[in-house]
Amino acid sequence: MKTPVFGTIFTDWLASKLANDTEVFSPSETSDLLYDLPGGLETATKAKILKNKAERLLRSIPKKNHHEPYAIEVSTVHLELDRYLSAQSGKQSFYIKSLAPSSARLLPTKDFLMELHKKVMEADSQLNKLEITILILKKSGFKAFDPKWLDLSTPIKRSLQQEGHSPSHLRNVTQLSLKFDAPDKAYSNRLKGIDALKELSILEIVGEIACENEFNELASLPHLRILKIGKGPKCMWPNEDLFIKKFPKLSQLTIKHAKRFEDYQVAFRLETLEELTLMDFAPQNLKDIITIRSLEQLRKINIHFSTDFDLSSCANPLIRNLIKHYQKYTSVKLYPAELPNH
Repeated sequence: MKTPVFGTIFTDWLASKLANDTEVFSPSETSDLLYDLPGGLETATKAKILKNKAERLLRSIPKKNHHEPYAIEVSTVHLELDRYLSAQSGKQSFYIKSLAPSSARLLPTKDFLMELHKKVMEADSQLNKLEITILILKKSGFKAFDPKWLDLSTPIKRSLQQEGHSPSHLRNVTQLSLKFDAPDKAYSNRLKGIDALKELSILEIVGEIACENEFNELASLPHLRILKIGKGPKCMWPNEDLFIKKFPKLSQLTIKHAKRFEDYQVAFRLETLEELTLMDFAPQNLKDIITIRSLEQLRKINIHFSTDFDLSSCANPLIRNLIKHYQKYTSVKLYPAELPNH
């Protein structure tokens, strides 16, 4: 019977290859051959550690739950790593079986190591997310949960758990504080799945929103009224302007680190916004925010300066007079920074 590999038939070729070459494949030599390659020792060791981690995670899941998507994903990661670690090796190549029955590939050593390194990076990211999922479900006794909970990003799951929200009651969440680390290159959308929190009306994000695509995930929240963020999304090359989706009910926005225009430019793309609070604001940027457009749209502007700036010391009379004029119609409040006592 011939063996299909990636849509081709190569059994005869492989048999000939093994018969004519002096290279003999041995599963016992795999580690030694890997260790001799630059970076091979580190990659193989990491792969073994991750394989053991997958085994440990799978053992922590009750057998009755092994049909659940998260358990299947752990098992798949384990099988994939085992497939590479158990590959038969010769002097210059590896013979690696595929997950599909009766399938295999012959790879040069460098290509094999490159693939294994990529698999290790992917497995590390997957298992880190799965570990959070399983730890949270373990605390709830692996009870029934909202299926949409599995689709939530790791930061959202972690924050929900820290605030005592059950995986089975997502629709009861009306207020949430999200803690963001630096954007993960392997997983950039840290707001993935947030549309499952249909009743969320107040959201604080401790950290910077990396890009407009991530920020636009919030537009799927029909009842979001109040939003607090560290910094707003940046316009990414090759785009020349931000594209922000329409937010149904967002009326209040606070940006905690509004030092540069790019940190708060998103405020000019929110049509329903009524109240804007900018903190850590540089006085020289007043000209960007105190404009006829923003003053006509917003009913309240709060600016907390990064220095002890006072309006009376503003060198631009146009800005000074504009603020005084529109303070008759719009609430414009300026707060100098509180300097430490000497």
